[in-house]
Amino acid sequence: MIFKNKYDLPESWCTAVMKSYSQEPYSLDLISATALDMPPRVRILQARHWDEIEVEVSEECHKLWGTLLHKKITEMQDSEIYMIEQRISLPFQILNIKKTLVGRPDLYHKKLGIIEDYKTTSVWSYIFNKEEWDKQLNVYAYLINEALGLPVNDLMIVIFFKDWYQTESQKYKDYPKTNPCIYKPRLWTKKEQYDYIANRIVMHGEAESLPDDQLPICTPEERYHQPDIYAIYKIVNGKESSKAIDAQCKTEKEALDRIKELKEKSSGEYIIKLRRGYDKRCYEYCNVNKFCNFYKELINGKQDSDNTEEMQ
Repeated sequence: MIFKNKYDLPESWCTAVMKSYSQEPYSLDLISATALDMPPRVRILQARHWDEIEVEVSEECHKLWGTLLHKKITEMQDSEIYMIEQRISLPFQILNIKKTLVGRPDLYHKKLGIIEDYKTTSVWSYIFNKEEWDKQLNVYAYLINEALGLPVNDLMIVIFFKDWYQTESQKYKDYPKTNPCIYKPRLWTKKEQYDYIANRIVMHGEAESLPDDQLPICTPEERYHQPDIYAIYKIVNGKESSKAIDAQCKTEKEALDRIKELKEKSSGEYIIKLRRGYDKRCYEYCNVNKFCNFYKELINGKQDSDNTEEMQ
């Protein structure tokens, strides 16, 4: 990987960021518990372009903080009670595809058979994005069962939030009430674990024979796609309101029907603005977008998170 330092941060910071990343090139022969759930296009492009991927060290604060917090917690545990960050590998074959499945659970309680995982993330991820954590810990459970012959009786994630506010926890039902908090994924059956692993390995394995530009396009969900939205603004004294009256309409017809309802309650003029959809992951979170032909097409199409147009 190539590490950039455009703000001239000290060498100590750069070294810490660099060491927080794996120093080994991405191997397609291995597939980790987290990589299983990655879009095949992203994982394969990372492997093929590992030496070209750029990382700006000034943008790694949250990752480094999470790495250090995680390291401190795990290194303070008693090895008589816990199996601590043990790397587990297991040969896995489905059809004609062979992979080595690997994982490194944070902690495994030897007597209770509980996998404990520590994560640092945003409140948004906790509320909307827990499914990937369920998958990761169930792969760990499969590895511990199959490779080590040990029982897994429960799963637990301890989550530290980087943007938690106590006042918000008192307002919203789904908002976490404490920081940190505990989330307990459902422990899948052995068949569910195997089927998930097998299906994902087939998906990744079949894609690996394709050239870069023919790799499967990431799904809208994988791209964190925000769909087109029709927002309604009220005209007051010849000027549109600074905020949308309603910004949840999925179609122009729905927006027109909503304006009709508004006019029945209160006279006035309204306009509709189309907020174009936006692939948030492609623009903001993907470290291989410069090698992705789909992303290049987005750029050429000038997709923009603030791409708004007024409807007639």
